Amino acid sequence: MKTLIDKLAAGVSTYEMPDAEVLENRIAVELETGDYKRGELNIKSKNNLPIKGVVFSTDNHITFENNQFNGINNVIRYSVSSKNLEQGQICNGTISMVTTAGGFDIPFAITIKKRELESTIGMIGGFNDFLRLINESYDEALILFLSKEFKEFFLKNDSFGSTLYDMVLHNSNRGIAMEEFLVGMGLKKRVAISTKENYREYSNIKENYADTINLERSCLGYAEINVTVEGDFLYNCKSQVKGDDFNGKVAEYEFYINAARLHGGSNHGRLIFETTNETIVYDIVVVNEKDEINDYIEEKKNNIGLIKNYLDFRTGVIDGKKWINKMSKMAQERLEKNEDDLVGILVKAQVAIAENKTEEATSYLDRASKQMAIKDKNNVEEYCYYLYLKTLHKNNPNYTNEIKAEIKKYFESGHDTWQLLWLLFYMDERYDENPSLKYTMIKRMFGEGCFSPVMYFEAANILINQPELLRILNSFEIQVLNFAAKYKIVTKDLAKQTAELMIKDKAYNEGYFNILARFYEQTKEEEVLTCICTMIINGNKLDHSYSKWLTEGVREELRITNLYEYYIYTINTSNYKPLEKSAYKYFSYGTDTLMYNKDYFYANLLTNISMLEDEYLKFRDGVEKYATEQLLKGNNNDHLRLIYSKLITDDFLVGNMQQAMPQVLNTYKITVKNEKIKTVVVRHKETENIITSTVNNGVAYVRLYTKNPVILFMDNKGRFIWESDYQIKHLKIEASITKKGSSNLTKLVETEKILEHPNMYKGKVQELKETVEIPELSKQYRDSLKEFIVDYYYKGYDLGEMDIYIMQFNLAELSKVSRKKIMEILIERNLMEMVYPHIAKYGYESIKVSLLEKLCVELVKEPEFDKNEILIEMCAESFRNGCRDENVLKFLGKYYDSGSLELYQMFLAVQSRNINDNTLAEKLLVQLIFEGSVDKSIYEIYEEYIKGPTSSVIRKAFYTYVSYNYFIKKVQCPERVWEIVEQELENGFDVTLITKIAFVEVMSQKDKLTENQIKITKDLIDTLVKSNVNFEFYKKFNKWYKIPFNLLDKTIIDFRTNPKHRVDITYEIKNQEGKTGKVTEEMGSIYPGIFSKEVIMFYGEEIDYSIKEYSNEYPEGKVVDNYSVRISEKNAYNDESRFGIINSMMICKALGEDDAARDMMQTYELCKEAGRKLFRLL
Repeated sequence: MKTLIDKLAAGVSTYEMPDAEVLENRIAVELETGDYKRGELNIKSKNNLPIKGVVFSTDNHITFENNQFNGINNVIRYSVSSKNLEQGQICNGTISMVTTAGGFDIPFAITIKKRELESTIGMIGGFNDFLRLINESYDEALILFLSKEFKEFFLKNDSFGSTLYDMVLHNSNRGIAMEEFLVGMGLKKRVAISTKENYREYSNIKENYADTINLERSCLGYAEINVTVEGDFLYNCKSQVKGDDFNGKVAEYEFYINAARLHGGSNHGRLIFETTNETIVYDIVVVNEKDEINDYIEEKKNNIGLIKNYLDFRTGVIDGKKWINKMSKMAQERLEKNEDDLVGILVKAQVAIAENKTEEATSYLDRASKQMAIKDKNNVEEYCYYLYLKTLHKNNPNYTNEIKAEIKKYFESGHDTWQLLWLLFYMDERYDENPSLKYTMIKRMFGEGCFSPVMYFEAANILINQPELLRILNSFEIQVLNFAAKYKIVTKDLAKQTAELMIKDKAYNEGYFNILARFYEQTKEEEVLTCICTMIINGNKLDHSYSKWLTEGVREELRITNLYEYYIYTINTSNYKPLEKSAYKYFSYGTDTLMYNKDYFYANLLTNISMLEDEYLKFRDGVEKYATEQLLKGNNNDHLRLIYSKLITDDFLVGNMQQAMPQVLNTYKITVKNEKIKTVVVRHKETENIITSTVNNGVAYVRLYTKNPVILFMDNKGRFIWESDYQIKHLKIEASITKKGSSNLTKLVETEKILEHPNMYKGKVQELKETVEIPELSKQYRDSLKEFIVDYYYKGYDLGEMDIYIMQFNLAELSKVSRKKIMEILIERNLMEMVYPHIAKYGYESIKVSLLEKLCVELVKEPEFDKNEILIEMCAESFRNGCRDENVLKFLGKYYDSGSLELYQMFLAVQSRNINDNTLAEKLLVQLIFEGSVDKSIYEIYEEYIKGPTSSVIRKAFYTYVSYNYFIKKVQCPERVWEIVEQELENGFDVTLITKIAFVEVMSQKDKLTENQIKITKDLIDTLVKSNVNFEFYKKFNKWYKIPFNLLDKTIIDFRTNPKHRVDITYEIKNQEGKTGKVTEEMGSIYPGIFSKEVIMFYGEEIDYSIKEYSNEYPEGKVVDNYSVRISEKNAYNDESRFGIINSMMICKALGEDDAARDMMQTYELCKEAGRKLFRLL
């Protein structure tokens, strides 16, 4: 631009101006945070003239590779940056081109789009898209879930979600991890499995068979199903169904039936499908036709029924009549199936004998005899049974002895079965006389594999009558004792004898315990109860199922070591029913021996204190000591809560006790129904610490402080799962205390209150500082807390406690919003020297308009910020937002470059404020001249410009610029400009030739001139004529003063156009004698763009001429002017030259003024003679 101004000041003007076309009229760019793009602008010349220019951006997010250009086809390369811009933010601005072809403004918009992730289904913008990806491409979704991007993209500002994400990743199975995360976040329902039925039946399967069960899941998602197979005919069944096995919502589970393992009748199998949360039992039943084996089984069942019926009769369960009826019925069933069934016939015979039906008995015995003849006595037991019945039927002692001998012979010759021994018991009086022998024989049979309950009965009957025979407790004795207990035939003596033996075994024996328990229920024998309680204590059995025995023992006041302790250990702790009074008395001497449930005991004690009267005084010290111990450990549960509620007061809390209160006060009870849950896993969203608590009997105690902690559950397979079916209860201490203690976690609770209602917790800066410094905080929470603290200061909740604390934050770790707030805080509190480095690094975008203006107003005062590009841009932004501070406007005028439109707006602002500064006006003036502007604003600007200090070069250039446009390009110029030029000329300012020409022409058009104007124009014309720059309009001044005589004998024709063109004139002169021939001549250039032809003409002559212009566009020329000029008295001026005198004579003659004509002639001759004498030729 300086070069152009210098040329204009030197009088060099340019006629041809380039005509430009900018191909882009708007720039719209979408970027992701941290991204950038490159682009280009194209400005082309439409008339093939080179375009010079410079380009500016109102915002530094667009920068140029080179902001200057010069050429016909210009490419301006730029970069667009998203630096310091956030998602969703739109940065608007303007690219201004200041060119020799005019000014161009191109608006731009930079949109920082929400970050999205690429996938095979398109862009992932949020959880809805992610769920769609799971449905359409599960593996791809799982990879994304496990990527580092997932947490940053989906959970950036979600502390709960981030914590849950970290927790579920403890699962080794990543499919489970993703499923539990989605369920925990409420993004989907848990996968539930189902089958259309839970039963399938097959019949008569003879060969191996395969089938499938369709397992359906309620929704898409990961499902891991463990399968348990019951039934040995089911084989080759998978032990697990995984997510990959599902096709859509259905997985086919294949199972196989092994035909070789099926028996006749019903075969029952079962497939159990289990997830952590549910169980489906699917029954498989195969019904095959019965075979001989089944007939055998039915027969065995009937035999067992006969024996059971006999034992029921012998043990007194049923009377003789019922026994006979059942016997008869069972025998009849056998005979209906097989009329030759020997056992059925024999039983019928026994029933007839018992009922004294002699003939019927005889008939059945005869039938039996015949059957045995057919079977050839192969079944000794049945034969001997037949013989035994005959003895009963005949009732003959001699016959009985014969039969006894025969049976004994069979027994001793290898057929030593329990059935034969049993017959001998009732036929041989030796066994009645010697019970020990009988008992020994039964025990020997047991050792040889006899497990008949009939023998057990006989042995039990012996022990009932002679308990002293029970000397040891081997497996036989245990079986006999169990039999006795089962059939409730135990006597007190047998119970005592049994207890005496069993108590010698110091270890707990489940078999012994079951026998004793039943013996005591039947006998209520104290020794048995003593043995039971001793066994429980020795076995350290703490289950509640043992409580009733220990309670009974306490009630009976048995003297057993640790009885009362185990009474408390096994008691039902779900209620506080009064204990046995003896228990209170026992523990009144001290509870140090209580290893378990001491908390329950004291809670029970305090609940029932009213019924203990003075007894409680003996406990008080112990209760308080125990409460203190537990409180110092931070323990709390249902029982301790009751103890604390009744004991704790502010006076009670002494020493370190107060510091333990946070743990006590923040204990919660979690109850879960799912028996597979073994551990509760808790992590507060604010910390990195993971807290685990074991689940006992469905209950766990955890400490929870802040709201919405992440609570997961670990199942029996070590999987971390989200469980919704649980109950949580705060174990609140019902005590009026103020000493509640403090810990890092309670600080988080208090901080949470401040976070939720900061306007209600003002002046809490110190508390917030302390919380930030807690070492176990998670990074995400610490960062979010810092963000909050910044906002806390920002909103003035610090109550003026501003210090350098937030200045110690690493702003790079804060969000853009918080960085902006810190910068605004610093500006508001006039800490300008501290804020600028942050502005320089992080930008000023989004800072409040008023604060940005305040910052600019202060910084422009500092010399060190002169030419500071960031400050320049901020000031420009402030100006666009309404800032009209004088110093800011002066600063912008001095350093800011932009498009002419914006600079003009700034100029108007300066003007409106009456600011005495010409820098902006000068810059804008030069820029408009560079652009070739002819808008009226350029004249307004110049008029304002000259009110202050100016540059003579710029003034000269301006006058040249407007004069050239006016005189050669015919661009109108306001009168005020010529008044200024007049003043400049009056003051002796040296203007360029074109300015002089233009000024003279403007003055020539006036009807009246001032004395000053007459003087100036006379001097200018004299100067111009001396330079041979002549124009016809000079002659108009002849009425005010004599113009140079050498102009009066000429008619001057001028034409103004492109100096590069050739201009021809064709003319002919008419006079009284006729016309001269047409003459064509090239017009000469007296100034670039001004072509002239001087023609001598006399009064009455007329010249007709035409002008033809030659250019690249019209190489053959184009006629642009046709004129006719006639010399008459109106355009013949007072002229004392010889040409003027001749012209005057012609005018006088034409007017008939002969005397005047003669006077003119004499004057002409005098002048001619004088000239000859005065001026000699050299």
